[in-house]
Amino acid sequence: MKRNTLSRLGGLTLLLCACGVLSLHGCSQRYIDSTQRSWLVNFQPQSTVTNVVTTGSAIVSDDFVGEITTRISGRLQTPHIGELSGLAVSQNNSSLYWAINDSGNAPVLFAMDRGGRSLGEIKLPFANKDWEALSSFKDAGKSWLLIADTGDNLRRRKTHKLFVIQEPVLGSKQKPVLHREIEFVYEDGPQNTESVAVSVAERAIYLVSKEANTPKLYALPLDLAATSGDTKQQYPPVAKLVGHMQALPFTDQDRAIERLLAGRFLLGPTGMDINASDTLAVVANYRHAYLYRRAPAQSWTQALMQKPAVITSHRLAQSESLAFGLEDNSVLVGSEGMNAPLLIVQGESP
Repeated sequence: MKRNTLSRLGGLTLLLCACGVLSLHGCSQRYIDSTQRSWLVNFQPQSTVTNVVTTGSAIVSDDFVGEITTRISGRLQTPHIGELSGLAVSQNNSSLYWAINDSGNAPVLFAMDRGGRSLGEIKLPFANKDWEALSSFKDAGKSWLLIADTGDNLRRRKTHKLFVIQEPVLGSKQKPVLHREIEFVYEDGPQNTESVAVSVAERAIYLVSKEANTPKLYALPLDLAATSGDTKQQYPPVAKLVGHMQALPFTDQDRAIERLLAGRFLLGPTGMDINASDTLAVVANYRHAYLYRRAPAQSWTQALMQKPAVITSHRLAQSESLAFGLEDNSVLVGSEGMNAPLLIVQGESP
């Protein structure tokens, strides 16, 4: 289908949604389908410097220096990943990424390379109520994965859960063991959270609510994930509200009709990662990926309340996952959908 036709379909869908002709779910799904097809038909490798409005200088960090390019690195090549909700790079192998599906799917951890080729599947020993984020990190000489069962569109869940396992070894006959289950509540009531990341330097787990205007930033102690049976700890643990982030900005690539009719739907944070050196964070929504830099004297709470730099206008229809590579100057961005594309956002090495 031609670009102009697809663009008109996307605009018509938004209009029908605004007039109440389509349900919210029907509106969003139709809009997602039409805009993603349009984007993929016309995608060209892009440069942040020339195609995307950033917050200023192209030098947004020590690792993302100069021209930042985006390219399609592959497509999801397993029929079992249709609702990709979390990505994390292996802390032991820079060419390996882990992935999860969200609610309604089996409790399976998927292994793949950044071209989307399947490297294996591992069944996990706990339920998938609504898995929405995946983080990898190194601590105490071991590699860990944290799975966030934090989806709650209607904000009705009494508690939410985080699961911590030691990173599996592909090909091993040893089954993964649940190291720690953290059942927690939010300080100010139930939240819908799809963005979760670990800061080993601050011994903290950060969670960002999926709100377009002022996303809420919460924190839990990372050491909850390393201890068990401590009767001195509050139960259930409370994720403390530590700040409000600035709204993730539109760019000049976003059409006026999108801003007017679908801004709240498009801008809410849907994915997050903190790099291994604990100096950079990335956050995704349904249009862009944003980069935050933590200065040596800053906390993550301070850094995440700053205005971010846009590092790509990915425009994937339902991007809910992204992850730094181990080398820190690349970010893998994924989207829901069968055979969905994977993008690599690459900065020049300093």
